[in-house]
Amino acid sequence: MGDLEDASVVITGASRGLGRALALALARRGARTVLVARDEAGINETVRRLGGEGKEPVALVGSIANLDDVRRIRDTVLAIAAPTALINNASQFAAGSLAQMSPEVVAAVLETGVVGSTLMAQAFLPALRAAGTGLLLNIGARVASPAYPLDVSGTSLPYQTGKRYLTLLSAALRQEAPDVAVATLYLPPIGSAVDLDDPPEALARAYPGQTVLPLAAVAEAVGNRLAGVGMRWEEWVLSS
Repeated sequence: MGDLEDASVVITGASRGLGRALALALARRGARTVLVARDEAGINETVRRLGGEGKEPVALVGSIANLDDVRRIRDTVLAIAAPTALINNASQFAAGSLAQMSPEVVAAVLETGVVGSTLMAQAFLPALRAAGTGLLLNIGARVASPAYPLDVSGTSLPYQTGKRYLTLLSAALRQEAPDVAVATLYLPPIGSAVDLDDPPEALARAYPGQTVLPLAAVAEAVGNRLAGVGMRWEEWVLSS
């Protein structure tokens, strides 16, 4: 029996990368995982990899930026289990200057990072409050942490806007729902551009010249936060 046996965790962006790594790590520690993503093939692959790892996962295909999908996801989850945690992990990234991006790409990145994260928080906040020990975890980026100098020259403005917004969302939710633990994890470059089983050289190709934080290290930190192991952080910049 794992230390997260009583946890029921909703994970957005669970079809690949960090979302998949979180699902695997938390399931191995005993949590029931609810997987949310737009990519049906990707989320089915996550379910396949979870085969035999803890409790059977719940897989829900939908867009967190679509209000009807969010309502359907919420209602489905509440009919199955009382969630004890929501991990707002889903995001979209588009490289280049604002002038180089199409309006459709800009809208998609902001809809996921700002609208989607907010709708999911709003949808699940009552259940997390009812849980008594509920946790809402926003997955941010180090470049968007309050301590990081404001510099959008080397990254996507819509992406960084969405990640910086998570700091505001977390602060507002702490005031509105003090009975829910709200935390933000600010990450350096992580291995989410490749799959969990890819060799280290694939990371080197995906992130040339950068030190990359393995997905497993992030998943362990999140699992420890859920389990109350070690430091109880509200805002944490995880170093590579």
